[in-house]
Amino acid sequence: MTEPDLDCQFTGPSSPMAATPDPLRHRRPRLAAPPADRTGWMLRGACLREDPELFFPISASGPAQAQIGAAKAVCARCPVRPNCLSYALINQPDGIWGGTTREERWRNSPRQAGGGADV
Repeated sequence: MTEPDLDCQFTGPSSPMAATPDPLRHRRPRLAAPPADRTGWMLRGACLREDPELFFPISASGPAQAQIGAAKAVCARCPVRPNCLSYALINQPDGIWGGTTREERWRNSPRQAGGGADV
């Protein structure tokens, strides 16, 4: 089974590409886990110019809130934030990814919200 490349531009309802009919639309998932060799988007992340420790606070509360806020500020200006968030929602890594903490991703995951049956 071939997995789609997440190294692309995401389109939304207001995007000019969203109106273009896609014959493969019904055959591919909305978000897919990138294969290990398809994470090239990471090389364009704003976090590459920052100290990696910033994105891995030792807790989710107390004094770590300032560190979490600083990491999220970097994510807010990142050009690959959608890719990063998709990756994090699928893989659930520790740390700040796509502007969210692991706890935020877990709290908002379909697994925690009843399996995502409201399609």
